[in-house]
Amino acid sequence: MAQGLGSVLFDNSGLQMGLFRGQTDLDDSGLNYSFRLYSQQVFDAYRFGELSISSGALSGLGYRSQLTPLEYRLGYRLSKFGMPEPRLFGIKSSIYAYGGLGILYHRPLEILAPDDPLTAEMGIGLPTSSFWDFNGGIAPFIPVGTGFEIPLEQNVWLNISVGYNQSLSVLKFNSHDVPGGYWNFSIGLRFKRSSPQKISIHPAPVKEFQRKPIPWVPVKVEAVQPVDITSIVLDKLNSRIINFDILSSTPDEKGLEWIEEMAQLLNRYPTESLQVFGHADSIGTEAVNLMISESRARAIWLALIDAGVNPERLGYNWYSDDRPKKSNSTSEGRSENRRVEFRTVSAGMKYLQHPRAQEVYLASIFADLEYDKPLLQPRDIDFNQSMLGLDDYSSMIIKLVSYLMHSESDIKLVVLSQAGARSGTDLRRSLSKARAEKIRVELILKGIAPERVQAVSPESDLYDKYKHHLKGSSQQNILIPVQSTPNSGGGE
Repeated sequence: MAQGLGSVLFDNSGLQMGLFRGQTDLDDSGLNYSFRLYSQQVFDAYRFGELSISSGALSGLGYRSQLTPLEYRLGYRLSKFGMPEPRLFGIKSSIYAYGGLGILYHRPLEILAPDDPLTAEMGIGLPTSSFWDFNGGIAPFIPVGTGFEIPLEQNVWLNISVGYNQSLSVLKFNSHDVPGGYWNFSIGLRFKRSSPQKISIHPAPVKEFQRKPIPWVPVKVEAVQPVDITSIVLDKLNSRIINFDILSSTPDEKGLEWIEEMAQLLNRYPTESLQVFGHADSIGTEAVNLMISESRARAIWLALIDAGVNPERLGYNWYSDDRPKKSNSTSEGRSENRRVEFRTVSAGMKYLQHPRAQEVYLASIFADLEYDKPLLQPRDIDFNQSMLGLDDYSSMIIKLVSYLMHSESDIKLVVLSQAGARSGTDLRRSLSKARAEKIRVELILKGIAPERVQAVSPESDLYDKYKHHLKGSSQQNILIPVQSTPNSGGGE
């Protein structure tokens, strides 16, 4: 529990310094400043929350007081609604808006001129008035505003925001006054401590054998230097880097040829299990970089399987832009950072999960299926706002489809995906391809033979053949049962 709380509070935190102007009965023309310490919780690609505490001074002619707001903000990145992400200093930035609720504590610190005629109480009555009671005033307030973040280095963002905080004075806790509201402008840094997403690995069961005595036979023993097969395989796999274009998860022709060679190498060492790791450069948003690095790892994972590697031996993972190979400050460095790498894992690791026999009978709900027509409509497979995350309902539907394919061995599937129209053209094409491949992978991981499922890329002949089943421009993911998998249009 303590570890989980520490992760929430410190894994994604920031510090801002701000200037503000309050709305009180006095002259607030002095230097008003504040420091804000906050912790950010990311809910998905577009939504986040921030718990923060601030402390600052509200000053003017003849007085100085302390403001301490404790607040929670709920933010939304405006790219969700189709707003383009501007480039600031040549770096793509994220614009957001926020609103929330908080508690404002206002405490006078000192009176420099008690007879200042600008005060509400006038003259020497100022120090003893209820407004200047040194117990302080407390009231709820509503913060609203907007801002943007600029990625600077790995896991470091520059955060600039402007907003207004409206006090709810009718709900104040006591008779002491608080400012009616105040404007604030803040600038600071946010830091993220991250770790790669993990895929659970289930080791194969070990069969127990009964020990039997072995007769002694004298032999001549010669010292032989052991050969580390794992190191040989890994060095060969990483001797070339498979790079990608911006927003692409498709390797070039040389990369595809190298995948064929790697498949032959892995098949020569059938005890080696392998994980593929995808990476991105720092140009895209956090959500886009997560999506594209995951897509690259999955695309190479599928390419190795299609080249003949047993999927029981393969897994994949991704790091977004958290582990650059070269500096992202140059186009050459960013090109090398858009890559996949390989790592061998312990022998015997298995990634597929075959259903139990009784689960296959659940597929009877699809008894009315027709070939060359969408399988699930009006049911939907839907991805949440993290771009490639499946909700529980969609995962259940994919599992039921795998039960159907286990029970009906002649069924093959074509998978088409359409991203929402608010994405840019390149991102929409890449996201559509990635979602189709994600569904294909989910079925393979449930024991379906890879050749029975085909993920179709946009702008291919096979996509054009079936795209009339896609209605409108909203997000859609459809599975079309066919009696034989077509050979054209499977990739870009």
